[in-house]
Parts: sequence; C-alpha cells; structure tokens
Amino acid sequence: MKSLLLFASAVALAGSAQALTITSSPLDVAPAAGETVVFDFNGGAPAAGYSYTGGIIFPSSVANVAAAPAGDETPFLAIQGGESATFTFAHAIKSFSIYIGSVDSYNSLQFTGPGYDSGKFSASVLPGGDNGNQTAGDTNRRYFFSFGPGQSVKTVTLSSSQNSFELDNIAVANVPEPSTWVMLVGGFGLVGFARRRKSATKTVTA
Repeated sequence: MKSLLLFASAVALAGSAQALTITSSPLDVAPAAGETVVFDFNGGAPAAGYSYTGGIIFPSSVANVAAAPAGDETPFLAIQGGESATFTFAHAIKSFSIYIGSVDSYNSLQFTGPGYDSGKFSASVLPGGDNGNQTAGDTNRRYFFSFGPGQSVKTVTLSSSQNSFELDNIAVANVPEPSTWVMLVGGFGLVGFARRRKSATKTVTA
C-alpha cells in the first residue's frame, strides 16, 4: 500500500485560522473515503451540480504540448500556458482530490468560496517534486485537499503560466446541507425514542 505524505500548507491560510491540509500518494490511487469522482474527462457529462470551464481534453500525450499523467491511459485535461480552468460546485465541499501529471512549479491552484480564499499558490509547495518529470511517482501524484470548518469551498481554479498543467479524475466530498443534518439528528432521535419506548413496554409487560 502506498504511503501518504502529510503536508500542512502555510500558504493557504488566507481568510481562515484553519490550515488547508494537503496529503498525496505517488501515481494515481483511489479517492479518499467519502469522495466521488465528478470529472473524469472521458466524454460523459459531469455529475449534476458540477461544472467547469477552460482547459483542453487530450486523448493522449502530444509532444511539447501535453503529457498524460503517468499510467493514465484515458483522456485527461491540460491547461495551456497563460490559461486556467475553473471548477464550480453547487454545494460547498469538504475535500477535493485530483491526479496531477508531471507537476511543474509554474502550475498553480486556488480554492475560493463564501468567506474563504486560499490565495493563488504554486504547485511547488505540494508534496513531491515540481520538475515536470513525466514518469516519476514524485511528480505524478494524487493530491488530497481537506478543508477546515471555516473554509467553505465552492470554486477551484487551476492555472499555468507555461505548457502545461495536466490532470484527471477529480473527486470531491460535499459538506452536508443543514437540512441533511436536521434529518440525521431527527432520525437518530426517533430511533432512540422508539428503543426507549420498546424497552419500557417490555418492562411493563414482564
């Protein structure tokens, strides 16, 4: 099993006392528990409530333009020099993971939402390396971003000042809506009440 490398990002503290936590694993691995892949760039429409603009989908590597993430034989998204891609979520997310290929220092990321902005930061602060190697595990990794309670994230912007920023298989876990919490708490309460009533009934009958 590939080990995860933990890294607390000091550059992503803007707008929150909580640190944006980043972990990673060499090459691509399964998304984190509770996450669902919402963008795979394989031709199907994104899941309902998820959209993106920017970038170009490539079916395979193109010399001097875009290199597929190592081991990835499916279509992937590449962001060209001076361009960006923005991913938007209908509901706030509590975690975000992405497979990035041949990480370069000129790739950058930014997470934003109501009352939160991580600020734009270079991929050079991510665990692993940033020398653009197209096959090494250090520079072809799945990155896991976990957000604190005060970090309501609904938009992710990825950009690159040179060719290219290559990525695939984006997964997220949503923050439960307040109504969902109410239903869950109410459900637990009803279960507890039913058990107490059943127990009381048994006692009286006995």
